[in-house]
Amino acid sequence: MYIDNFFTLLVMAGILWNIVTAIGIHHKLEYNHVLQNMALIRYAPWVRLAEYKTTTEMETGHTGTLYYQYVLSLLLVAVSAAVLISLRIAN
Repeated sequence: MYIDNFFTLLVMAGILWNIVTAIGIHHKLEYNHVLQNMALIRYAPWVRLAEYKTTTEMETGHTGTLYYQYVLSLLLVAVSAAVLISLRIAN
């Protein structure tokens, strides 16, 4: 029972981390006059990630850290949800 709560908490933390990172990407793109609407990052995140990656590569020569944080938060949610589902099925 406690392990289920742990993975539920991980899923929720990953979703929150993803939302905060998406807001950071939005602000960076808005600062560079690339993006005008926040809702677009929710409808087409892969397009916005590509824009963020190219923008930061042009500015600094390497990919920005928010790119990797966004990807890692999605992986955290996916893996935690898969483990949580398998635990719920096993019980």
